[in-house]
Amino acid sequence: MYQRRVVRWCVRRVHKKKGRAVSLVSVAKEHYLRDDIPCGVPTCRDRVCESAYAQRVLGAGAGTAALPSHYVVFDAVVGTKYLDLVAALNSAGLTADAATLQPHTTTKEPVSKQRKNAGAATQQQALPTSSPHATLILLQTVANEAQRVLTHSSFNRLMEMATTSENVTNRVHYFSNEHFSKTYVEAGAADGGQTGSMAQSIVKACAWYQAHVKKCGLPVFLVAEDQDVLALAKTALAPNSVFTCGEYLHTYHPSSFDLIAMHDSIQLQLEQKEHQLLQQQQQGADAEKGPVFRGHFRVCGKNNSEAEVRIESQEDILIVGKENMGHAIHGDTVLVRLLPKELWTAHSQEIRSADEAENEMRATVKGSQPCGVVVGIEKRNWRPYVCTLPEDESYTAEGSMAALLAVPYDSRIPKIRMRTRHARQLASLRVVVCIDAWPADSRYPEGHFVRSLGEVHTLAAEMASVLVEHGISCPTFTSAALATLPIHVLGVCEWRIPAAEYSRRRDVRSANVMSIDPRGCVDVDDALSVKTLPGNCFEVGVHIADVAYFIREGSLLDREAKQRSTTVYLPHTRFNMLPSVLSEDLCSLHGGRDRLAVSVIWKFSPEFVLV
Repeated sequence: MYQRRVVRWCVRRVHKKKGRAVSLVSVAKEHYLRDDIPCGVPTCRDRVCESAYAQRVLGAGAGTAALPSHYVVFDAVVGTKYLDLVAALNSAGLTADAATLQPHTTTKEPVSKQRKNAGAATQQQALPTSSPHATLILLQTVANEAQRVLTHSSFNRLMEMATTSENVTNRVHYFSNEHFSKTYVEAGAADGGQTGSMAQSIVKACAWYQAHVKKCGLPVFLVAEDQDVLALAKTALAPNSVFTCGEYLHTYHPSSFDLIAMHDSIQLQLEQKEHQLLQQQQQGADAEKGPVFRGHFRVCGKNNSEAEVRIESQEDILIVGKENMGHAIHGDTVLVRLLPKELWTAHSQEIRSADEAENEMRATVKGSQPCGVVVGIEKRNWRPYVCTLPEDESYTAEGSMAALLAVPYDSRIPKIRMRTRHARQLASLRVVVCIDAWPADSRYPEGHFVRSLGEVHTLAAEMASVLVEHGISCPTFTSAALATLPIHVLGVCEWRIPAAEYSRRRDVRSANVMSIDPRGCVDVDDALSVKTLPGNCFEVGVHIADVAYFIREGSLLDREAKQRSTTVYLPHTRFNMLPSVLSEDLCSLHGGRDRLAVSVIWKFSPEFVLV
């Protein structure tokens, strides 16, 4: 089917720093819109939604046996702060009757009588042929915000709910509203800036869904916790279709005790966190009142007594001195309040270590960069840290408790107090330490020992340190994932291309195929070919190893490869994204061996014009 693509240029204004000067520049961003994105409703008879393309996107197998009773679009707050509730709605069937979906009305009858009447009604009514449930709509706008605020594992958990394969059935449909021409909202078009644009995108997508599936007789609800989304939705959407999480559960699923209890627990936890955050703000606030800004705390690499808080849509705020950093650590999301203008300064011209920064006077250059003080920490971004325990003859004997200061590999991280009974044994080793807490009356955060990486300055220890510091995990492939691979042992039991593949594929073995990889490379996953045609024309081909032939979408090996994302190269070693039997042999385009590939071939005139 013809898929129309519309190219739109979005101009985005950003602050660009060059030295101490800050300039405003415009960056052009190419954004693609299309009109052939399916809605995800199996009974929809729209030309696009009913096409083979839509069936391929939806997984082709939903049928009508598991038709939903209604659809729910949720906002970014629900998708991030109520992630456990979204997962529960995805995994558990909802008990609303598709034929008689009505709001729950409160009755004054005793609870015992209500239960008796409900039981009698259950016996009299025939059970539905399929268990009715709701399909959740995960908008691209919500997924983008979740990727920004959630941890990597939590974001993957959300996206896995929208993954459907032969072995996995989910009730979350991913909808690319930002690339759909009928739901796209121009960035910055709303008066509220980025937040306003997000609210408009969510409400506009929900309004399109309500109008689109109205002919199918299925209601579409918006469940939101963002006040901007709720205020805009109540004027733009159909009546009685906008709810908070609590209103939705109490209105349409009053008997789902687990869902309601989970929602109440999450809400109490969020209220407690907000109360603690307000207490931190009150304890750390200055005497002078002023606005509080939220941003990412970034410690300067050359001087760890200085940091910057990156605030969206305005200049960064400089934090000078450990006393103004509070207990923030590089990477945290913090709340900061501006200092009076007479205290504003610029970055120090000195490059000092942590000890020097604590003991020496700071020589500054007056400037106009705003300075502030951290008054609260909204979100910690702690991770495992590579540290070193310096050698010291004063360490206690083996078996005695000792409180040591571990020096992080990353100079932007403060020293970590660690208690251990093996101080002498761990001295001069690269160790992994996790931070547990940072007490209010302590100068350093407290953590615990995780594992040892080896002696300092040895190749194995330094390579392991690089992997830990960059969050790269390269475990061995599981036996279950390897069991899906073909058996292939050179000279013993070699895998051969099935005869059926020769008949249904184009044979390009006679072409002059070459690789751009260096000599000796074993993972040749791409190659080029050039062939002269009659009339002095040229045929140019690009050939990529057909990995999809060996790895089925959604399989265990596909999931492991997705987590690795890429092959990691280090001096003298590498960590493959795929098992070596694929990356180095069956999916490597070696010369003189027949291999399966996906090819794109162009024909050029003698003047190198595409024919």
